[in-house]
Amino acid sequence: MVIEEATGTWCGWCPMGTSMMDKYTAEYPNRVYGVAVHGGSPTEPMLNQALLDNLARGYNLSGFPGGLINRLPSPSSRDLFMHPEEWSEAIDKQLETSSTSVGIALETNINEADAIATVQAHVGFGKDVNTSIRYRVLIYLIEDGIVSPQQNYLSGDSRFQGGNYDKYYNAPAVIQDFVHNHVARRAFTALDGEEIGSENVGEFKKFKKTFQINLTRNDNLTDSYVVAVLLRYGSKPYVLNAQKVKLGETKDWD
Repeated sequence: MVIEEATGTWCGWCPMGTSMMDKYTAEYPNRVYGVAVHGGSPTEPMLNQALLDNLARGYNLSGFPGGLINRLPSPSSRDLFMHPEEWSEAIDKQLETSSTSVGIALETNINEADAIATVQAHVGFGKDVNTSIRYRVLIYLIEDGIVSPQQNYLSGDSRFQGGNYDKYYNAPAVIQDFVHNHVARRAFTALDGEEIGSENVGEFKKFKKTFQINLTRNDNLTDSYVVAVLLRYGSKPYVLNAQKVKLGETKDWD
């Protein structure tokens, strides 16, 4: 499962999204993966406006913070980009009901001399796979541990005392040493993902492709990892499966 959140350091309500993403990625570290897409202001220090614009256009982003949960509609409002208060219902429902016959394995490598990161993505199709639909794989470079000030409108507001948001109720209105995790740096693939050709789709067939990006001096390789997202492609693509691995390591099928 993938949570893709529209967020920003300027957004005082966005600690709500941070709180929920941290909660679920900690509770389900091998099932729920976070992708925090920063934007909404040209001065945003972790700006990824191209990715944010791509998601906003496709899934009707109406405000910050907003989250896509496997890019499927909210069970209550039917919105795609949903407020953090709706995430629990959506996540719990999808954890109970989601299943797939398509798996993902990842091999990653860092060539520091040439400043290149490489991902070899493997997608394997199991029995009874649906061959009539289109599949794409989208691969994110994610970074944890980025320290940057964060606006916090939850500070001192009694509505947020206790429960999921208590940490930010007790924090100042501007958190100077806020640690930003799950930050989407860029994509190894096109923002809509890489098409998996029909010749690779079928029972027990496999797709394999290698992707590369150039690294920069700002990339913290120690705290970087890869999230690969398998999409059922269409007018509103949604997530079928996902996989995560630390950059420089390998993740087998599971």
